[in-house]
Amino acid sequence: MSAFFETGGHTWIVRLAELCGRVRFQPDWSSGAEWWRTLKDYDLWFVWAGRGAMHLESETIPLHAGTCVWMQPGRRYITTHDSAHPLGVNFFHFNVLDERGAPARRHFTPPVEWMRVRHLPFADTVMQRILTLRGEPGGRETGDVLFAALLAELVRDSAHQAGFPPGIRSEHVESIHELMTTIRSSPSTVVSVVQLARRHGYSVSHFSRVFAAVAGVRPQTFVINARLDRARELLSLTSKTIGEIATTAGFSDIYYFSRLFKLRTGVTPSEFRRNLARS
Repeated sequence: MSAFFETGGHTWIVRLAELCGRVRFQPDWSSGAEWWRTLKDYDLWFVWAGRGAMHLESETIPLHAGTCVWMQPGRRYITTHDSAHPLGVNFFHFNVLDERGAPARRHFTPPVEWMRVRHLPFADTVMQRILTLRGEPGGRETGDVLFAALLAELVRDSAHQAGFPPGIRSEHVESIHELMTTIRSSPSTVVSVVQLARRHGYSVSHFSRVFAAVAGVRPQTFVINARLDRARELLSLTSKTIGEIATTAGFSDIYYFSRLFKLRTGVTPSEFRRNLARS
């Protein structure tokens, strides 16, 4: 089973390297001025939380939830972040091969260096599934195929993002991106969509329309997804009780949290934690 990626009229094979994962950086983290010199393969970064900046050779781009960077060897990347809102990143090192299986670096140019991802929950869920597959018997090839398909979808979506509905200006897009970062960093602080709209100077209906156009989902759905993502992170990294995790993630009712968690993931929070312990 080969993982194919098509661009520029050519078909390439994508193969993930060993170094892939999901991380929330410590507040005092920095990439280091010379880190980019160690890059020997392609590295895809997807920011799922936090705020920062990446200094490329020709520009500096803001990093927040939904920013995706396709790094390549030989180019300069220096990253900083806000210590009060540390970056959360999914990273995937990978190689691109020609149809004969030979490294294609000399002939292959990534179609985009960085992009904004509108459908954050979808992209993040697929990425987490790819990471899970890599630890399952026979799952690596499937993970490669999923990654190649996701890569193609991210590039396709990036090329069509100019088509926002009429009336949505660029400053609205940036405002919503900033809000998405805040929600994913602190989902428990979100009280209601009405308050979000008022705080940012929108009517509720206009806010919902703009948010859905930029994020790909309604604000209510985005908040719930952010809370569930936070709960999964806490289940993975802490020994907090299920009740403590529900409260920290922003759910006031532990039974509602457990039902919703199982509906979205297929397992209860306790089962999710036990499965992690076995892997």
